[in-house]
Amino acid sequence: MEEFTNDTIIQLQQQDLVPNIVEYLMLLLMAYPFVTCLLWSCSGLYYTITRDRGHHNRKSDDALPSYSVIIPFHAEPDAALNTMCSLARVSPAPLEIIIVDDGSPKSIPMSMPLPPSVRIVRLANNQGKAGALQYVLPSVTSELLVCMDADTQSDSYDWTPMLANFSDPTLAAVTGKIRPVGGGGLVEWFQALDYLTVIAVIKAAESSWGGLLTVSGAFTAYRTSALLSVGGWNKDSSTEDIDASWRLQTSGWRLAFEGDWVARVEMAPNLSALWQQRRRWSAGLGRALRDYGATSLIQGSKQMPIIVLTVASLVWMASLLAMSGYCLWVWQESTQPIWRFDDLLLLTFSAAGVIAFYGQLATAMALDGRHPLEHWRSILIAPVYPVYFWVLLFSSFMAGFPKGFLRLDNGKWKRTQRRHEVRVTT
Repeated sequence: MEEFTNDTIIQLQQQDLVPNIVEYLMLLLMAYPFVTCLLWSCSGLYYTITRDRGHHNRKSDDALPSYSVIIPFHAEPDAALNTMCSLARVSPAPLEIIIVDDGSPKSIPMSMPLPPSVRIVRLANNQGKAGALQYVLPSVTSELLVCMDADTQSDSYDWTPMLANFSDPTLAAVTGKIRPVGGGGLVEWFQALDYLTVIAVIKAAESSWGGLLTVSGAFTAYRTSALLSVGGWNKDSSTEDIDASWRLQTSGWRLAFEGDWVARVEMAPNLSALWQQRRRWSAGLGRALRDYGATSLIQGSKQMPIIVLTVASLVWMASLLAMSGYCLWVWQESTQPIWRFDDLLLLTFSAAGVIAFYGQLATAMALDGRHPLEHWRSILIAPVYPVYFWVLLFSSFMAGFPKGFLRLDNGKWKRTQRRHEVRVTT
């Protein structure tokens, strides 16, 4: 019978220790998405309940602030005019609609008849979206300024719910809900699922916490005085909406999400355009976290819970990537098993993940308010959403976030490619 010395026993214990540590760490990493999913779902439901209660208690005779709409564009005048036309039946009507041509090679004809409330500002050179917005800001006379992209059309005729939010004097901006418009391809299906189940639910959850990671640059109303108090938009940022959101909240202002204020936005038409768009968003987040993250935490600003969750998500992604790489390296270099979870446990985690995401989808549909059958595509592809996340969203984040954090981005105009442009070039 073989005798084990103390050194042999210690060696065997050490051989078992590493796989055990890896397994426990992987379990923690696998549990994190469930925790955040539950957090977002519960907070989204809370937002839905409190929103309905607030709308019921809202007084009809409350004074609403005046507002103007600004539509910046570059090289797509027809799209800007379509955005303007979508405001024709909006009530209360805007004080003014400002269309800003940011140095386009093709512009709106000077002879085109426009409503009296519409004025066109033509810039000689392309200054980028933030530069175009900043150029017009000093001339705005209304209490609020609504920013809409040229690929955006209002899907709400009654803007009273959005305007009523500004009865809170600490509120700097309200962002609306985005509903995708696309050609019905698989890429658009995934984006529709993303906006419905992830973006809208997260914004509703964050709004119930008192702040937002970012407003949507395509459809947001700002308090004009709040923008002026922080110097307006940053021309050096490629994501002016993220930068403005963080500066406003760092300065003590509050941001909110209004789920009953809806716009339709054209989606990226293919994977390449979508990847470029999401990489730019990730770069904007990286730069904002570097520029304002520490100050926000020190001051205890409104978005502090969001910053904590953002940093936690960053640590989770980096840890999961490192652990996966480590497991792959050990598997190639050694015959010792580093991953000893049985198939039943992995199957349980997979099933639980699908159930949790469907729970978040149910929250999203309750928040959205439309009939569930209108979301049949999202219901159908929800089980394969993790593939979309890892292949596209995670890779674009890993490519964009470091670029923004190192301040290698810039404020040049980087609009999303349109579907009609794809048809022309292919």
